[in-house]
Amino acid sequence: MIALAVVLIPVTAVSAQKITPGSTCKVLNQKVVYQSKTYTCVKSGKKLVWNKGFAVKKPTPTPTPTPTPTPTPTPSPTPSPTPSPTPSPTPSPTPSPTPRVTSKQSPVIASVDECKLKDQRLIKRQKNNVGFPIQPDLLPNKGVLNIAFIPIDFSDSPGTTEHLNRINAQAVKLQNWYRDFSQGKLKIETTISNKWFRAPRPTSGYASGKGEQYQANNFAAEWDKIGQELIDSTGNSIDYSKIQAVFFYFPEAKQWNVIEGIMGRGVDLMTPQGKKNLFYWADGTWHNDFYKSTKVPYSDMYSVWAHELLHSQGISLHAPANGWNIGTGQGMARSTVLDSWETFLLGWLDDSQVYCAALKIGQEVTVLLDPIEIPSNGVRTAIVPLNSKKALVIESRRATGYSADWDPEDNGSFVYLVDVTKDNDRSGEGAGDWGNEESWDKWAYLLLPEGQKPFKTDQDNPDPKKNPQKRYLLKPGSKVIFDGVEITVLESGVVDAVMIKRTADSKDIPVGSATGVIRPYEPKKVTALDKLDGNLEGIAYWPWKLGTDKVITLNRSFYRNLVLTSKIGPNTRGVQADLQTGFDSASRLLERFKQATELFPIYFTFGDSRWAQEQFNALSSKSKGNEAQSICPTKELCTGTHVEISSNNRAFMLIALPSTLNQVSAEDLTLAQARAYAIAVQQFQFKETTQEVKASCCIADFVPSWFVQGMAEFNSAIAISLGSNEKYLNFRKNLISDLKSSKLTAKDIENFLAANDPTVWKSKNPQLNSAIGFFVIEAVISAKGLNSPMQLLAYLALDNREATLERFLFRDAFEARVKTSAEDLVGTPFLGVTWDQGISQLAKHIFSVMNS
Repeated sequence: MIALAVVLIPVTAVSAQKITPGSTCKVLNQKVVYQSKTYTCVKSGKKLVWNKGFAVKKPTPTPTPTPTPTPTPTPSPTPSPTPSPTPSPTPSPTPSPTPRVTSKQSPVIASVDECKLKDQRLIKRQKNNVGFPIQPDLLPNKGVLNIAFIPIDFSDSPGTTEHLNRINAQAVKLQNWYRDFSQGKLKIETTISNKWFRAPRPTSGYASGKGEQYQANNFAAEWDKIGQELIDSTGNSIDYSKIQAVFFYFPEAKQWNVIEGIMGRGVDLMTPQGKKNLFYWADGTWHNDFYKSTKVPYSDMYSVWAHELLHSQGISLHAPANGWNIGTGQGMARSTVLDSWETFLLGWLDDSQVYCAALKIGQEVTVLLDPIEIPSNGVRTAIVPLNSKKALVIESRRATGYSADWDPEDNGSFVYLVDVTKDNDRSGEGAGDWGNEESWDKWAYLLLPEGQKPFKTDQDNPDPKKNPQKRYLLKPGSKVIFDGVEITVLESGVVDAVMIKRTADSKDIPVGSATGVIRPYEPKKVTALDKLDGNLEGIAYWPWKLGTDKVITLNRSFYRNLVLTSKIGPNTRGVQADLQTGFDSASRLLERFKQATELFPIYFTFGDSRWAQEQFNALSSKSKGNEAQSICPTKELCTGTHVEISSNNRAFMLIALPSTLNQVSAEDLTLAQARAYAIAVQQFQFKETTQEVKASCCIADFVPSWFVQGMAEFNSAIAISLGSNEKYLNFRKNLISDLKSSKLTAKDIENFLAANDPTVWKSKNPQLNSAIGFFVIEAVISAKGLNSPMQLLAYLALDNREATLERFLFRDAFEARVKTSAEDLVGTPFLGVTWDQGISQLAKHIFSVMNS
């Protein structure tokens, strides 16, 4: 193993002027080079003086360090390792000569403390800060951080020396990145390997999904087992005694069957040096395919490492303009800078590098901003506090250094609004959220300059691949006007000269169309379960919008190699064995949760009931012999589903289909597939838990039937209404009709929902369970996001207690509390309300829907 030391490579400027440290200078932040040092004009008291300067070094190759002695590794079937040369650090690129600006920097008018807005999030969706002060997190953001980079290959996918060297070079880039953006305040010590370690299983032996980062993640135990397995594969070759974070990586040719990667935060894993509490991360096939496809393959791999580390160092990322190629917090490619606000929040900027423009009406200042792509000790950002909750942040950007992959003309300044009362709502990722629109909460939004054409989502979607950020760069003469502040770029050269003017007091206006992303009319969103009243239109719209957008835009199914073995009744017509439209829709909608790898659907109509039961008996080890009849008792009521899951990720599905002359319609088939798949996914959440045996066939023994059936109905509604809100509304109308025919009162519905006895749930007819459940699921999604109903099941799956009539575990999961920081000892209910409050609100809402 080789320990790499960080080599500092400062960026230089050019001048022939004679400089004496401490002597007076004229232009604040002017830089000159004299006798191999770069000096900067800084403010000392009321005087401008030259600082002590810092040495200018030409980038030179890093000498290959002597390998750190380690115990002899245990024999393994890995190929003989080829010693790999230690890659040289990548020097921070110096920009091409550009004109100097003539504008002068205004004197400092306020302490930077006036720009340190306090974190005031109204809804805390995750632990990371958006405002001051930064809270301590798992990994340090100052001092030293020790990271191990471990190459893992497989018997069916051996690693190559070329890829090993390529990824080890990325470890050096990560060191340089932290050196430059922390300005030496955080040093990365790395441990790398010059050989591959062999995983105990082939690539096909690994498969997993994507969980929620700060909520119940029912993949966590599975991930931790894999993490331990990969640690074990290194034998005694690595000294983990100082390691705080581990990154596993794999051969480029054939990756494991993990789509989104795996991660553990503060997980106890055994190492040769004993138990260690570690952060670990391993990339999935999506990350590998993405970075492999970049202009220079894997050249920005270090950016995703930095991104994941930063989440465990206290910051939120994913704004402004989430997903766009403007930084390591957003797109993680083409540009890998860290935005100025979060660099400031981490304490990585010196006070002299932040111009706090706390202006009064009529005041104006001019600030000279250094581009954040290039290390410097000049002013890196200007911040204009609008009030105690919001600020405008300005940063200069250039197509060089850490944005060298931008188009050459992409130079200018960004202006973005920071709102410390908001937390990132990431529920729309891959489901219609274009990253910079008010429909989804963000702690920051890019603001569109005056005169630029906004994006209208029904006409020209701001797809990150089309570089929408180009419209947001302020060039000389461009301006942003927002909430009483006018920001204009006067000149652009080595730096950007920006004039900031206060024209009025803040009115605390919403960001609205200033984001430059405009949607056609859409109903108001619901923000909480206790705010359902009076917004039936929004509740009927947003779940459909979120669901269909996700299914349509998601280009990475949970399991791309789903095995389908279909059986079709001899008298059942209209079913194609390889058709899986409903399965595919539901798999995309539920992609963050455990799913089957093999499906065995048995399709039948009423005339094939006996045949279907015989087929199911042959597959199932738990068949009672009456499953087909129970879901298809008559020709008119032949629409049910019975699902049994096995320990080897298989799902056996009895799917009863309505028919006319035994002919099944394509839509009925899609509906039935989506229902069956949704039930299977719900059952799979309890694999390897105390409820696994019950869940494998009889989940309704401890999860309310209305919830199980409601999830199934919602998935089927989305499957048939992609791109058509009218179809979704027609589906709802049929369910409303079922409710109206029941003649239930609001109190009847509340009592039904509140019952903790499975016999009560099962005593009602299936149509009533489905209808009530559908409107519960719809309301929960409206208030808490697309994944929230399944997240409730994830909390339930983590409860190891046995369910009884006296111990209603579903209620406990409903009231699960999320802790948003180490200081938060109690947490807040995951769904925002208690069980009694939630059931009361949901019952009133469903009664309103009945009578709408």
